[in-house]
Amino acid sequence: MLAVTGIRLGEVLGLQWHDVDFENGTITIKRAVDCRNRYIKETKTTESVRTLLLDTETLAVLTVHKEQQIKKGNASLLKEDTLMFPASDGRPLIEGAIRKTMNRVLKKAGLEHIRVHDLRHTAGSILLDEGVPLTTVSAFLGHSTPATTASVYAHAIRKGESIAKFLDANKISNKESKKP
Repeated sequence: MLAVTGIRLGEVLGLQWHDVDFENGTITIKRAVDCRNRYIKETKTTESVRTLLLDTETLAVLTVHKEQQIKKGNASLLKEDTLMFPASDGRPLIEGAIRKTMNRVLKKAGLEHIRVHDLRHTAGSILLDEGVPLTTVSAFLGHSTPATTASVYAHAIRKGESIAKFLDANKISNKESKKP
């Protein structure tokens, strides 16, 4: 979810099953989790509340993940506030657990170390490299203004290369995100 959507770790941990619209292939970011203290809170900015299109592979992975939760006996999936990625006690996952898992997977795959937040930067950089308009990428990432996006991703903007063909070929939409 982090790599495909570019959403913040706290936003991923705050996702609830009713935030996914499997029929329309979207996910709506409505809340976040304070990663250190494990409580649900509002998103970082009002612009962080957004709806993003998901590709078919991600939707399929989420479907399997939900089925696995049901098989594990997570009867609470019928409740509106059930987290998509809960710890075993039902509370949000601990940030350190995500980092440790990612580091272990990277090492096992023989890949260089990157931070969890680097996945967000990669998503933003890829979109800009593909020629997606700055305002669209800003909305996609939930930045308060396009100026924020420009300052963080100046390296990608200067590059001027485009990977839109890659995104289109993989049926990932570059459309403006919809506000819920």
